[in-house]
Amino acid sequence: MTANNRRKTFIVDAPTQARMVFSISILPMSVILVAAVAMWILSNRLLDEAQSSNAALPSLGLLTMSQFVFVVATGTVAVLEALRYSHRVVGPAMRITRALRRIRDGGLDARITLRKGDELTEVADEVNALIDHLRQHGFRAQPDAAAGIATADTAATGAGAPAQPAATATAVTTSSEADDHDD
Repeated sequence: MTANNRRKTFIVDAPTQARMVFSISILPMSVILVAAVAMWILSNRLLDEAQSSNAALPSLGLLTMSQFVFVVATGTVAVLEALRYSHRVVGPAMRITRALRRIRDGGLDARITLRKGDELTEVADEVNALIDHLRQHGFRAQPDAAAGIATADTAATGAGAPAQPAATATAVTTSSEADDHDD
């Protein structure tokens, strides 16, 4: 990923990313927490046994503290990785949604450009192929927005229907705009 193509905002859709981070990190965090509690209970039993037999175990305190640091560090890494992954899914999903809205409004010049490492590239490629197919076959938006269905241009179908207005020219992203998008 080049420096000029980096994301400027890490949180692009907070509710969606929060659900994704929670669902990705809940299982590993639960397992780590259960393991930490089990180790703490066993360490306390060992410490009680050592005190009752007048044995000194100075390294047990260090072991318990390192366990605590490990749990916190591992949990932090798990949440950060889940957040990073969620951004690679939610950002592209937002771009695809934006492009589909433009297509629905008749903007057949919409294109989806994703960054290196983003997920959903196959979906974006298929939407771009659909746009190309619709454009090649002369599909335009219905003048009646209530219809909500795109039809072929009258010249392409040979039907005697009235001419339809041309689609508005608004691209989802251009190569110069791709650097400016936050998602």
